[in-house]
Amino acid sequence: MGAVVSCCTSDTVRSAKRPSVVQVSAYLGVLRVRLLRGRALLGLDPGGNSDPYVEVVYGSEKERSSVVRNTRSPTWNYSCRFLVTPLTEECSVTLNVFDWDRMSSDDYIGSVEVSTAQVLAKPKATLSLTLMLTDMRGEHKGKHSRLGEVDVELSFMPKKEMEIAFWKGLCQHFDTNGSGAIDLLELSLMVAALQSPITKEELSTLYSEIDQSKDGKVSWSELKAWAESSPENLQRLTGSRDTICKVFLAADTAEEVGAALLDDGRADSKESSAAIPGMTIMVRDRITGKSFEERIPSSIMVAMRLIYSPWSVRVADTQQVKRMLARLTESQGRHYNDPRSKASIPEFVKYHKLNMAESLEPVEAFVTFNEFFYRKLKPGARIIDESPVVSAADCRLSAFATITDATKIWIKGQDFTVSKLLQCQELAELFPSGSSVLIFRLSPQDYHRFHSPVTGTLGPNPREIPGSYFTVNPVAVRENIDVFGENKRVVTWIDCEDAALG
Repeated sequence: MGAVVSCCTSDTVRSAKRPSVVQVSAYLGVLRVRLLRGRALLGLDPGGNSDPYVEVVYGSEKERSSVVRNTRSPTWNYSCRFLVTPLTEECSVTLNVFDWDRMSSDDYIGSVEVSTAQVLAKPKATLSLTLMLTDMRGEHKGKHSRLGEVDVELSFMPKKEMEIAFWKGLCQHFDTNGSGAIDLLELSLMVAALQSPITKEELSTLYSEIDQSKDGKVSWSELKAWAESSPENLQRLTGSRDTICKVFLAADTAEEVGAALLDDGRADSKESSAAIPGMTIMVRDRITGKSFEERIPSSIMVAMRLIYSPWSVRVADTQQVKRMLARLTESQGRHYNDPRSKASIPEFVKYHKLNMAESLEPVEAFVTFNEFFYRKLKPGARIIDESPVVSAADCRLSAFATITDATKIWIKGQDFTVSKLLQCQELAELFPSGSSVLIFRLSPQDYHRFHSPVTGTLGPNPREIPGSYFTVNPVAVRENIDVFGENKRVVTWIDCEDAALG
């Protein structure tokens, strides 16, 4: 066997379905409840501790925090949001604290009721409270004099403030050149990313219509005025009249609008891969021998809509699209490091039919989506074969006998070379055109850790190469986009012990 070039590539997940929002014609704003920590909670486990979590109730809505294991003084740092309407503005917030049990029903620790009147009256203020739990359900029957206390913060964003923050945030997100306004190409990127029904023929006319000052630039205030001039305009641009409500049930500031808007779950199950020419991906299961169509998450659909935007012959070649793809990736990374992203995990598991019995930790144990994304598996969940080379990851594997075969059959990137991939001519000369190529492509639903594909010794420190954030979806790789030569990547050298590897 000749030398082997191997790549582990991954598409970053950006979307999972969020709870639906009841359509409302009148709402007052969004109430945010942030659970900070608990202290001296009642210990109900045999060892004297608990695995506490909090159920937050407002009106008919309920949210649940993560479980913190084996403690009486948990730190949750969990936030949830509720739409405030004329029907709910008089409601209090109730916090019910439970001890999670794996094998039986959860045990009740205590509750506290919090009035929202003060925070609704002072929208810009954050109300910080330390609250004593009481036995509101009467389950302890006076056996315990002290159930513990919780620290909580309440804040309220009124409707008018939400609308201003939404349009500011939307324009900031798509202002790829930092001009402080939206140009025609940036509007086309916005329309493509939001899956708007606005056509290429309508775009220039629409831009002129929004640009009331006729200065060739669209400000956030002009976009807001246009959207509010007709009840249909917001739906026309974003796909829903309730978009602002949905966004601020996931976001707190204008800076978070873009990530929240593109994370509303619409494309996960509703957009067909056939919407983009050649987008269908068939994968062959090596165990069963059967082929199946790969499910493509909304994050990848967004990236592909940008690459295949009908408003440019090759929009992926522009620096603005590269900056937008980088912004999408980075903002979603921040979003999925936030504890509130935990709410996306159950729907993601259900949608992709993941076998969580393999996971070292249960869903309840993950504090953020990213913790779940790079979850560990139980020992023995993957059997290591005795072959000289094994798969480096749970993946969609593409193997080519030679580099020449790979570039003829699959890697169609303009001017792709091993030298450009490795950014080192000296290293590239070790891999002549007869070297084999293995590409381990991780999809968002895969267990996101990778392992050494061979027995050997790691060389010098891995070398990071900066670059773009093009999707590694096969559709992009098959196009004239040099995904492997342009994307951000890391080069790792392994000295193999098996002589058969050459």
